Amino acid sequence: MLLIYYSIGHLQEIFMSFQSEGKTLVHIAASSGHSNIFNYITANCDIKPLINNPDNKGFTPLIHATISENDEIIKNIIDNGANVNHCNEDGAAAAHFAAGDGNINRLTLLEKAGADLNLMSKSGSLLHWAAGKGRSDMIQYLVNKGITHSLTHLRTHSLTHSLRG
Repeated sequence: MLLIYYSIGHLQEIFMSFQSEGKTLVHIAASSGHSNIFNYITANCDIKPLINNPDNKGFTPLIHATISENDEIIKNIIDNGANVNHCNEDGAAAAHFAAGDGNINRLTLLEKAGADLNLMSKSGSLLHWAAGKGRSDMIQYLVNKGITHSLTHLRTHSLTHSLRG
């Protein structure tokens, strides 16, 4: 077995400088959903300078981790100072993806970290995202939290249309 020794500073440089489509290794590790890889990176470099950097489509490591549905990585990213309300180029934040996935625990994790449940993306509110994916438990959760402003929000695909279809 060949072992290559890198100093922490050298690893930091590797993790920060490599980019593909604006994604650093932190973005890629978050999107893979593999906690062991993400934990290796965080154990060997300070990811705080990268934690809120968007890729070419405006996706931060937190948005990638939310899409990959890995709560351990999400918690790690939040603990490293993530802006939980950062929106990608379509205006969607991590909370939109959690609502679309219907994972109430994940949305609660984001909310406890300061996520704004009233954010509106180009595709609508969290209610729109939940309705579009048929997540009735999430819709009920959001309505119980008072998130109903989008019931009157006019979009091409309204919440009412989403619920019928």
